[in-house]
Amino acid sequence: DLKQVKTRFAKARRALWGGVSGAVTVETGTESQTEQAVIEGLHTLGKGGGFILAPMDNVREDTPAARRNTQVFIDTWKAHRDIPADGPWGSLKGTASYVGDIVAPAVDEKDWDACR
Repeated sequence: DLKQVKTRFAKARRALWGGVSGAVTVETGTESQTEQAVIEGLHTLGKGGGFILAPMDNVREDTPAARRNTQVFIDTWKAHRDIPADGPWGSLKGTASYVGDIVAPAVDEKDWDACR
């Protein structure tokens, strides 16, 4: 239960990394499943900050499906990163940037350009 995980980690002031299964969703799932997993991760784990959206266990397979779903992952993050975060950072826009094969929090002003 992602909500329970978010609540427990937030109380302990710990950050979460992941939100989407790399092996199950990105490598073998459909584009629609990948999109839904990214949206659910952002909306459930992203509110209040302390979340790094990434494919858990990484994406290891180099297949056409994995490549398509990786692009869907990135495109969906870009389309939905502007949700209210209800935390010190305001919305998620400007607080995350695509870095290599993960989406990670921007650490300072210069990283914000990568998010736009």
